[in-house]
Amino acid sequence: CRAILAVLNRPPKALGSEKTALPRRLRAGRDALANEGDAPPELVKQIAGVIDFVETVERLVLQQARVVGATMTRLYTSTQLKSLRSDAVLVDEASVASLPLAFIAACPARRRAIAIGDFMQLPPIVLSRDQRARQWLGTHVFASADCHHPERDHPLRAMLEEQWRMVPEIAEPVSQVFYAGRLKTAPRLRDRPRAGSAVILLD
Repeated sequence: CRAILAVLNRPPKALGSEKTALPRRLRAGRDALANEGDAPPELVKQIAGVIDFVETVERLVLQQARVVGATMTRLYTSTQLKSLRSDAVLVDEASVASLPLAFIAACPARRRAIAIGDFMQLPPIVLSRDQRARQWLGTHVFASADCHHPERDHPLRAMLEEQWRMVPEIAEPVSQVFYAGRLKTAPRLRDRPRAGSAVILLD
């Protein structure tokens, strides 16, 4: 066990940061030992056994979990998550996700996939200048479903029209410019007494 811990305490460049998943750090440690040539075969074998044990525990936890949270990238890079199946999938900040990522995220859903996000905020980030790449990677699910027009309702979209983040002086121009005047301030926030002005315009 001490030998395995020593492997995990190698320089960060070899094993990644402490945030790196334990199985990945163990595999990197095992590979580093194997490349040294003089590593005890028994130690390499022990580390392989620990890797198998950790991956088995991860698989069991996933099978019994009622809710699983993951980044979109992990859904297609994690061996464990590739086989995940679920009744429903919720994709948060969906306006930032490109269509391929959103589709990958929706694949585990047996019944429904729900996209949550504000398509009037940040779009997917695309670095490529290729027009086809920009078309597919720069489009989000709301635009794909043609429900990204705030001025009209759509059967696939439910708009949350009450906001609690901004005072009325800030919320009102935002509502008029971006949300066709449909974004309303919550009464408790609107009626709260405030000292001074929330907005100052400087020419």
